[in-house]
Amino acid sequence: MQDKLERAKALHQQGQVREATRLYQEILKDDPSCADALHHLGVAALQVGQAGQAARLIRQALDLQPEEAGYWGHFGIALTQLNELDSAIAAYKKAIELNPRNAEALSNLGNTLQRQGRLDQAIAVYRLAMRVAPRYAQAAYNLGIALKAKGELSEAAQAYRTAIAAKPDYDRALINLGNVLQELGEYEEALKSFHSALEINPQLPKGYANLASLQLEMGDIEAAMTGYQRALSLQPNDADTQYNRAQALLLQGAFDEGWDAHECRFRSSLLAEQARELTAPTWTGEALAGRNLFVWSEQGIDDQILFAGLLADLERKDGSVSVDCDEPLVSLFRRSFPGLSFEPAPKPTTERSTASGLDFQIALGSLGRLLRRSETDFPRHAGYLKPDPAKVQAFIERLHDKAGERTAVGISWSNGVGRTRPARDAALQQWAPILLQESCCFVSLVQGAAAEEIAGATQAMGIEILTLPDVDPHRDLDSLAALLASLDLTITLGDGMAHMAGALGQQAWVLLPLVPSWHWMLGREDSPWYPSLRLFRQERRDDWAPVIERVADELKRFTS
Repeated sequence: MQDKLERAKALHQQGQVREATRLYQEILKDDPSCADALHHLGVAALQVGQAGQAARLIRQALDLQPEEAGYWGHFGIALTQLNELDSAIAAYKKAIELNPRNAEALSNLGNTLQRQGRLDQAIAVYRLAMRVAPRYAQAAYNLGIALKAKGELSEAAQAYRTAIAAKPDYDRALINLGNVLQELGEYEEALKSFHSALEINPQLPKGYANLASLQLEMGDIEAAMTGYQRALSLQPNDADTQYNRAQALLLQGAFDEGWDAHECRFRSSLLAEQARELTAPTWTGEALAGRNLFVWSEQGIDDQILFAGLLADLERKDGSVSVDCDEPLVSLFRRSFPGLSFEPAPKPTTERSTASGLDFQIALGSLGRLLRRSETDFPRHAGYLKPDPAKVQAFIERLHDKAGERTAVGISWSNGVGRTRPARDAALQQWAPILLQESCCFVSLVQGAAAEEIAGATQAMGIEILTLPDVDPHRDLDSLAALLASLDLTITLGDGMAHMAGALGQQAWVLLPLVPSWHWMLGREDSPWYPSLRLFRQERRDDWAPVIERVADELKRFTS
């Protein structure tokens, strides 16, 4: 019996799971109380995706030998796969109690805690696993994932480096290290990390895809497109890579191919949760006379403002069109498109199968595929969003009291929420060539963490920047629209204010990184989406000084 058990274990270790399973079953037929055979048969079941069967078998083994730490560890894995996370945590803790140096159980406990969103506890457990087993690469890798999820990027990079030092051919750790280094703005080191991963495993789709995204951000568009194609040749149905490639196509103005590729987005990890399952067929451009079309929102407020420019096309059709959008946009959109009906989008988005009388439905971002197949399809509009006239007049009077005869210029240098890549932002003090122009009254359009930065900059430059704390640019969009419409000019770094100003048809100058979001495209000073905007682009990555100097010179001419 023991010889057969040892032979089964040897086959199991060699990867011959089916033959090992057969021998374990023979042993148990002769001796149903053989705990070791029950345990290993459960492990084999785990390996073939039968978590329920595994949990039952390992539980039987534990009933016979409850002090076996290894049994508890594998029982925890089975329970985790069954999504019985609290029970799994208890099992891992029992394994660790029986063997405090069980690094695998510690690491798995950390993984389960992380799945529950308990990042601090997970990080502490991973660190303990690394103390008891300094060369255990998996624990260091898992620690890197948790630290990145917490936003501690430098610490995450160090954890991945520790994993790689313990296991130099750890291609997944090299990929994740590259991702973190890219977020930190350490592009050359990120390149090395991706290339190292691909040298180890040339058949790694995510390696090519992530390298391509980095090359795109660095401005090497041709290499990026080649990388996306290579990734898709290895994994054709990877929706994340398809979506990134679609955005790269739209960035280059390839609307025809780009919009078609863009339809994959709801299968991507980024937007999968926004997909809706509706019973009505998708609208493909059919005549709407006498029919009802429902347009459902997707992505964030900036994207909804961008794609709202397509709603004017629907307003000219004869059908009945209803649209949902984020709550802060409802009143603004109702005023701007009186021929359409608007309602707040459900949060979170849920299946809208209860809607009755719908002939067609379509996602807001899919309208581009039907209505903007080429640049000639973009109208030269004077603004499609309409601010509240009374609010606009109130802001004009309010600003005149402060600015007098000076030019009222709104400024936005940050989203006010937080920066994941500081090198892509220009700190307010870098704006000195703009802000020192006495012919202008500058109005902050940034809230949140901006107060301290404004105080420091104004003290250093001896200037005043007007703040309007009663206007929340993230929630009170009706007031924000009125404020922007009352200004003589808006100068903005980033997307939010640019979208709103452009949709209102207001003059705005937009400072863009070397490779911006896809809708700003490449190598041009204008935008087909927003005719009233003027684009000022970096010529070198993360170098804002020449951009700001150009804007400052143009502002002198604007106010003279």
